[in-house]
Parts: sequence; C-alpha cells; structure tokens
Amino acid sequence: VEVWNAVGQFRMGLGFVGVELSLIGSGRRQSLRKDRVSCGGVGGRVKPTLVFESQGFQRVFSVFENNSAAGSGRDQKRNPSQTSTIVMSAAVAVGALVVSASAAGLYAYRRIVNALLSSLPETEGKFIVGASEFMCEKENLLVRVFYPTDLKKLPPPDSRSVIFNSAGEKNPSVLAKAYATHFGVPAFLWPLFRLLGFCRISAAPNARLSTATDRFPVMIFSHGLAGVPTLYSTFCVDMASHGYFVVGIEHSDGSSVASIRPDGSILKYRNLKDHVSDESDKLAEYRFRNGQLQYRVQEMKKVLDWLDDLNSGVRRERLDLKGRLDLSDITASGHSFGAATALEACAVYPNTFNQCIALDSWMFPVSKESYDILRNQRVRSLFINNEYFQWRKNLEMIDLLSHREQVTLLGSTHYTQSDVLMFLPERILGIVGLPKLYMDPVTAVRVNNRLAISFLDFRLDEFMKSLPAEHASFVRHDHGNAVESATSADHTLSEHAATTAAASPSTS
Repeated sequence: VEVWNAVGQFRMGLGFVGVELSLIGSGRRQSLRKDRVSCGGVGGRVKPTLVFESQGFQRVFSVFENNSAAGSGRDQKRNPSQTSTIVMSAAVAVGALVVSASAAGLYAYRRIVNALLSSLPETEGKFIVGASEFMCEKENLLVRVFYPTDLKKLPPPDSRSVIFNSAGEKNPSVLAKAYATHFGVPAFLWPLFRLLGFCRISAAPNARLSTATDRFPVMIFSHGLAGVPTLYSTFCVDMASHGYFVVGIEHSDGSSVASIRPDGSILKYRNLKDHVSDESDKLAEYRFRNGQLQYRVQEMKKVLDWLDDLNSGVRRERLDLKGRLDLSDITASGHSFGAATALEACAVYPNTFNQCIALDSWMFPVSKESYDILRNQRVRSLFINNEYFQWRKNLEMIDLLSHREQVTLLGSTHYTQSDVLMFLPERILGIVGLPKLYMDPVTAVRVNNRLAISFLDFRLDEFMKSLPAEHASFVRHDHGNAVESATSADHTLSEHAATTAAASPSTS
C-alpha cells in the first residue's frame, strides 16, 4: 500500500508536464481551455503558466508576472528582446518541470524504500534472530543461516539483514531481470523487482549465537523451482526465533531463478524446454526433474557434513558453532520442489532426519524407490497444502504416505508460504502472472508458521483446537486424507499445473 501511495505521489509530480509551452511559441494571446489560465502576449512580459493536475484537483503556478493588460489578439511582430524573453521563459518553465518531477520522484522513491525496509512481518518466537551467509568452499555451496541470539531487540530497519545474499545485494539488477523474465514481465517493469533489493528481514546481520541453551536443533530448508532461499526469509527467521538453527541452501542444480555466487559468476535457471524436446513427454520430464532432485539431496547431505565439521571443531567459521548444534534433532523442510527434496532426503538418509515439513509439496519428481520407503518409514511429516495449487493425483500420492499430518490453508495460493506476496500489492499480481489472493498474505504466513512450530512441539491437535475464530475459517485439518477432506468440503480440486497432474511413470 505504501509503495502504491508513493507511486501516486510521483504521478502528482508528473502533473507539471502541463506546462503551457504553446504560449511561448506564440506572439499573440491564445484562448485556452476554460480550466486553464491564459496569458497576455504583447505589450508586457510573457506569463507562461504551469498547470499541476492530479487526483481531481489543479494547482496553477505562475512563473512570471504579467504586468500588462494589453494584447487584444492582434498579430504583432516580436523584436529580439521579446524573443530573448520568450526563450528565457521556456528555459525556466522546463527547469521548473525537471526540478518538480525530480523532487516528486525522490519523495516517491524514499517512500517506496521505507516501505520495503519494513515490509516483512516480525517474528513470534522468544529469540531475536541473527543471519549470516557462508560459502562452503569444499562443498561449493552458498548457504544462509538463521539462528537465535541474545539480543534484546532488533536493530533499526536500515541496519537489518538484506533479503538478497551479499552478491545479490551488489547486483540487484541481475536478480530483478531474472525474476521479471521468469514471470514474463515487460522490460520496462523490471525496476519493480529491483526494488526488492531494499527489503530487510527481521534479523540482525552476523550477530552471535545465543548462549541461552547449550545446543540448538537444526532445520535444513530447500527452496522451490525458480526460487532462492532468501525469498523464504519469513518462514526461516520465524523458525529460528523459536530456537532452531536454520540453514537455507541456494541450490546449484539450475533450479534457482538465478544464483549469484560470491565470485560474481551467475548460475542461470535451467528451463525444461531447453532439456526436453517434447514437454508433453512425462517420462522425459520426470528423468530431468528427478536428476535435479538427486543433485539437491546430495547438496543437503553436504550441508549436514559441513555442520558436523563445524560442530566437532574440525572446521571453523566466523560464527563459532563448536558443540552448539544438536545433530540428533534435524528437520528437513522445503517448499514445492524443495518439499520433494526434503522428502527424498528423508528416504535416502532415513537415520539422519527426525521429521519433515513439506510446504505445498510437488510429488512428481520423487523416485519410486524413495516413495516406497516413505510409505513405511517412521519419520514424522507435516504437509501444509495450499488450496489453489493442489490437484487430485498429487494429494492421492501424499495420502499413501505414513506418519503424516495434513493441513490445508484455504484461500491460499502456491506462493503463500514465500515472501513474494508480501511485497506485491494485489493489483500487480496479474502483471506477474500470479493468481488473485483470497487470504491475507501476512495472516497466511503467520498461520503457516504456527502450524509448523506446533507440529515440531508435538501439539498440532492442541493448536488446531485453540485457533481463534478469525483464523479457524482459513485452516482445514485433513487428518491424514486430503482428498477425502477436500471432497467432503464440496471443494473442487484444482487442475492447476495440469501438465504435472499425471503421476510420473516411476511413481504411478
């Protein structure tokens, strides 16, 4: 809302374009529209007039005083001094236009930046959160970690951690172009995405790890297709505020919209159409996506090895983690393709992960071997689904898994659990190809995060019973059978992403 108010102010500034330059090029009095001011031409100094029109009102600014009432419309010749005066008047008018528009633009810019500095909600846990970025040289992985601190309050907005990683902060136009291109946004709107570089998250950069307890449980987070971990900052920061050491991986399999590495190199997004000749060939698509999935799972394992080295003291980073991590309590988590990555990791490394949080999971890439393991293993899983993304086949695959809880956020879209919808006003969603919102994005994220924490604390049922009335209408507890719940609720399952609705040959 603040951003759009600022845009309105900028448009007001551009109202100065209504400069009556036509008066300057004429030596005789001209009849203007009745809602504008005419000026005398002959027998005195020229009076060019600026008309400021915006939002239903007009302000008229006179640049020069007309000291003569002469000028009855007769054609007369101008002498050199009159011509000089006219040129000077034109220059002053144009100068006033530039200064006014610049001032209005600067004001709008400041309003936009200030709005983005505090656009993400603050956390609900007891800890103030710190955030640090690491390049794991041995593993060639870029990660951002979120963790509890002993700080008593957050730094002011302009001193908090930026939403992009450090390389992205230095090159915001690269990420802006990547996102705009991915969503099919016209080139002239790319600056809207560049503004995201000003957004700050509710975390203190490079703060010290809290000493409130000896060790902290760990959560590994995997982002979705065309995402980056920083666009899930609200979720990750909130988990950290409840005492978790959260590691967001910037995957290098080509699933990030654009991954800017610390050395400045850029890993671009790998489009399916560039690797599969026939996009309707589901087997080819499965092989491509499952290949990426296996690569991602290995990256999760590399992160766990890195954490083990830091926890044991074999390696050291600027954040001292020796003996501070509880590696017997690890949660795999992710969104969409990242949820599939978390589930696959639980199957491949069944003795490593204790629980899994799958945010609007996409089951298509999961291998048959892993799916069979997931149907029988005892890793606790929470599936938080979004109403306007899931389709019947995907839900049927989820329903066959064991030891799971399922909750659906009603009126929510696939991007609800990311930060995206919190910086894009509803009126711009259509421009970037996102569906209309039916649930307030901040409310949706807060409910989503509370569901995750209550699941981790073994009190999901208690939380569901205690939901306030204003939130209860947005949440449906599926009690292990999402298809049946959706059908009994007279809900027509979405056929969104129909090209992926059919199960892969390996998982059907």
